[in-house]
Amino acid sequence: MQHLSTHIDDRLAERFSALAHVHGGKSALLRHLVRLAVDGP
Repeated sequence: MQHLSTHIDDRLAERFSALAHVHGGKSALLRHLVRLAVDGP
């Protein structure tokens, strides 16, 4: 399995964490967003 990482500013990270909390966590939300980007909606 590959590892994906990036740097974002603190405020954006806080907002992402808040959103991810209701979507199963940061990793789960990031996987979902990558799938959307690659495969479409």
